[in-house]
Amino acid sequence: PTEWQACCHSVDQVVSAARTRKARAIVVVIGGGGSTALPEDRVAAIRRRLDSHPQDPKYVVLCDVEEEEDLKTLHTILHEMAVEYYRAQIQKNTTKTTSSSSSGSGIGSNGSVRQAIKIGTLREFCQDWNGALQAYRSAYDLLADWFSTPGRQTQTKTYLQDTREMLSVAETLMTKIGLLLLMQHNWAVKQEQQESHQTMLHSTPQLQDAIQLFQHHINTFRLPLGRNPSLVKTLEDAYGVDLIEMFDSVHWYWVSYQYKKFAKLLMEHASSSLLQQLGAHPSYYLAC
Repeated sequence: PTEWQACCHSVDQVVSAARTRKARAIVVVIGGGGSTALPEDRVAAIRRRLDSHPQDPKYVVLCDVEEEEDLKTLHTILHEMAVEYYRAQIQKNTTKTTSSSSSGSGIGSNGSVRQAIKIGTLREFCQDWNGALQAYRSAYDLLADWFSTPGRQTQTKTYLQDTREMLSVAETLMTKIGLLLLMQHNWAVKQEQQESHQTMLHSTPQLQDAIQLFQHHINTFRLPLGRNPSLVKTLEDAYGVDLIEMFDSVHWYWVSYQYKKFAKLLMEHASSSLLQQLGAHPSYYLAC
């Protein structure tokens, strides 16, 4: 009886913690030694303590860690619950983004970029690669539009810091989008090879898109102060000429690093001979 009360108390604590995070709990009973079933009365009592929607299944699973089949069953259940949770979060964040857009607030703001990145990450958790790619592209386009707008307004005292943060996020998004495109390129090539039973070497729209993305990335973020050179005098008065020159130097180092980073992506995820045919061999980027 004491152990049963302790078990019920532990389940209540886990359910309470899950409720505050709008998550669901699952009870796994570690069995062994030929255990094949759980007492029905105990299972019913535990299920009554699991706080969830009436239509949701309330899992109480007996799992022998030495049995591969039990582990596969547990994996399937946990995967389904995780995907369900992430999809609910995607819907929540998508609704929030749509509300901000319809009200005219937050367009192009850090909040919009943050929401798009969050949605992309959640879609990756669900293995929705196309959805993740679309969300990351939305975030990237918001950053690119802001950076390349000549008349953009920002506080002078935080301008350099804001710009560096933006470039860091843009670099991460370019890498994410490029990686997803190159993965899709490899999947397309592999599928075509399996269908034709031949080793084929040709480009795909995804590979072309990744290469064009990088050129767009450099064209957009190459200039140290974006497309707003009139800010130079204002920034020099606010920070001093030396700091602005240092900022320019750091920026050009960042630009050169973008070439190295994209070259590494290509080397790891695309055929060297194919890239040479396309005029996009990694060595071309490393020589820049």
